[in-house]
Amino acid sequence: MAMANNDNTTDYKNLVMFRVMDSFIGTFVVDIGDEFMYFTYDMLPNNVTPEQLQEIAFNNLSNNIKYRFCESKEQGIFGILAGGNFEAESILWSGMWEKLAEKLNDDIVISIPTKDIVYYTKLNNKKLRNKMFKMARKMFEENQKESPYLLFYKDIFVYSLDNKKIIVSSEYSL
Repeated sequence: MAMANNDNTTDYKNLVMFRVMDSFIGTFVVDIGDEFMYFTYDMLPNNVTPEQLQEIAFNNLSNNIKYRFCESKEQGIFGILAGGNFEAESILWSGMWEKLAEKLNDDIVISIPTKDIVYYTKLNNKKLRNKMFKMARKMFEENQKESPYLLFYKDIFVYSLDNKKIIVSSEYSL
């Protein structure tokens, strides 16, 4: 789900893709230093299926990326740090969100206004939720002008402690 370089040689019909939360289509990329290269079917080893590649990629993210959690300037609104390239991918780790929700003792509302910014707070605290939406909206709008390649998503996610799932909220958006 990382951003790749925008060269014109990529055959987009040949990209290895996967579906997340019914609404998202992820692609795989290869980190080649200062750039990423899209991963295509012709790069897939003969004995590896796309599903196995997804499992390998997710294991690599969980084993090799350190996710850190910090409180923003607004008390009660938190962020995720992962080196600037993997923050958005944190939405895939339901176990992590379960621990964060348990720690906050509430369902969590999550915003990913850019690929390198993830905000979250308690769902049932309207004041914090609205402050977070304002912060995320501002970040999205600033990046839309300055760095459009960093844009990720205007919709809002909700993690439910009861069903232990993340959904795209139909109630909230930026």
